[in-house]
Amino acid sequence: MRNQNGITLIALIITIIIMLILAGVVLNVTIGENGIFKIAKYAVQKNNEESAKEKLQLLLEELRTHKYSSEDYNENEYIDYYLKSKGMNTSGNIVTVDRIAFEIDRKNLTIIGKKQGYVIVTNKLKERLENGFANILINIESDKEIESITFPNEDGTTLTITTDKQSVSKDLKVKIGKEYEVIVKTKDGEVTKETIKIELTKVRTIILNKSTLELAQGSTDETLQATVLPEEAEDKSITWTSSDETITTVEVIENKVKITGIKEGIATITVTANDGSEKSASCQVTITPPPPPQIGETGDTHEAKQIPYDWEQLEEIAKVISDNYGYEEGQINEDTAEVIVTAGGVTTQLGIGDWTTVNGKKVRILGFNHDDLVTTTTNETGDTIAWAQYGAGTTNTKAGISFEFVDYLSATKCKFDTTKGWGNSTVRNTVSALKNSIENKDQIKQVKKEYSKRYDDPESVTTSNDYLWLLSCSEIWNTGCGGGNYGLSKCKEGERYALYAKDSSYNTPILVEKGGDLTGYHWLRSFASRASGYMCARLENNCSHTWDRTNEYLSPGFAI
Repeated sequence: MRNQNGITLIALIITIIIMLILAGVVLNVTIGENGIFKIAKYAVQKNNEESAKEKLQLLLEELRTHKYSSEDYNENEYIDYYLKSKGMNTSGNIVTVDRIAFEIDRKNLTIIGKKQGYVIVTNKLKERLENGFANILINIESDKEIESITFPNEDGTTLTITTDKQSVSKDLKVKIGKEYEVIVKTKDGEVTKETIKIELTKVRTIILNKSTLELAQGSTDETLQATVLPEEAEDKSITWTSSDETITTVEVIENKVKITGIKEGIATITVTANDGSEKSASCQVTITPPPPPQIGETGDTHEAKQIPYDWEQLEEIAKVISDNYGYEEGQINEDTAEVIVTAGGVTTQLGIGDWTTVNGKKVRILGFNHDDLVTTTTNETGDTIAWAQYGAGTTNTKAGISFEFVDYLSATKCKFDTTKGWGNSTVRNTVSALKNSIENKDQIKQVKKEYSKRYDDPESVTTSNDYLWLLSCSEIWNTGCGGGNYGLSKCKEGERYALYAKDSSYNTPILVEKGGDLTGYHWLRSFASRASGYMCARLENNCSHTWDRTNEYLSPGFAI
């Protein structure tokens, strides 16, 4: 029995010894010199160091571009101000990034290596006070534990504080222009003395994030930014200007610099300090031609609205519409009511009834690819030659967009020759002469218009070439009344425009007898079928007729 107890005791002692040995092994693996905790801590430190080093390397690479592009660049203040503006601290060749210090080569803008055992003292102006004083913020940063810091007081005395931190900040009130000494003692006994002096400095440099910029005509850019250095400059306000506002403009809206491309060309955007330092920075802006308009889906219906494009843009859009003439799916023809258009950075539905103005007069879209372009002309020797109205090398046969004036341009008597019609009428000469006085004359195309020579002869229809024209009855109505087939006219002088074909109120013209009141009647180019000497006129959606010697309004059509 005693032998058994002895054996059990010995086994227990051996088990305890083994457990202690294993516990020691586990503790050594976990927290020993090469333990898991220390290895993990080292890995985190290395990762932080590499991240900080990468941040600094990127900024040094940016400074290399400034070295050759900025007139204000130097190896001292410029580098200091730029690195500080990015959240780093500098003292001589020492730069701290996220509390990790590196030594740099200022001349070559490279990192020499990580710096051990450093103390950096920096200051920042917070507020200018009366009587030549200022509130500043002192920052002390070290990779060692700080034992004490001696700060200056405004009256010349000092204040010493004790701490065990590695980073300390303190607000101080100091005299502007006076030198003060800050003394930092670390726990290893090292003493660092730094002299600080606050001066209200002027702007020393302005740095733009871009030296060149390219944007299309009609587009805008809000990415240009300026950094004004130093941070403690008394007046950091700046003014933006353009060397040529006919090419590009610049304005500041809600602290964003907005640059707008006006026309093709090159201009310089300059930012200048307002403090009299004459410091500035410039960005060369190249305005490229706008991308060609793009045509998207088409539609059979459209809700009219105001057109967001100018006439130069509309001419470009009209050409693309003409380029896409046809009857296949996605193509555009005289029955199309709506087209999705992108031009000058603006995408919208362009369609029949949409309106804009010419010389302050309202005009609206009649249709797309409706009117035939005149494709030949006569040269100086009298020979007939090809004429590409959309530019050299184009072969378009349709004018992309047709319009009509809603507001009248003038009023006159019609004076038709009853055997010659619109082509040889006095009113045609009057309408043609109006072209020279309207703002979009350079965009208007010459098209072919049908007209009848006699009021009672549909076989007398022929063609004239016009920039401006009066609409015909058949371009508005598809049925007639009072003996007419198209409104009050017997003759078909062109197809109906989509604007009227899609509007059922024009399917049955109502005869309006001409009374003594002249208000509201607009001449058409069609003879009235009732008798020689009577011409058709329009009042809203109704067809009227009157003697061609009365004064009525002229609301011509045109195509671009």
